[in-house]
Amino acid sequence: MYGEQVYTEYLQGASFSWGRYEFSAGCFTLFSPNQESDFDDAIYLPERRVHFAGEHTSSFHGWVEGAIESGIRSSYEVYYRKDKY
Repeated sequence: MYGEQVYTEYLQGASFSWGRYEFSAGCFTLFSPNQESDFDDAIYLPERRVHFAGEHTSSFHGWVEGAIESGIRSSYEVYYRKDKY
């Protein structure tokens, strides 16, 4: 979305201060040896109605591109669900 379309398409938003969250250190995902291959497919697959996104679920760990890629992927998953709720 861009331009004036934002005003008609945007419904609601939220913000979160990761800097004030005690369990967030602002670091990217760092897998231990073999851990990434162990979790390869399972780390991004939905659990019923819960979908996962973030740089840790993409092929670009630690980069904004990975977060964006996974956000697009998970939004498609939700949009194209067979069992709409």
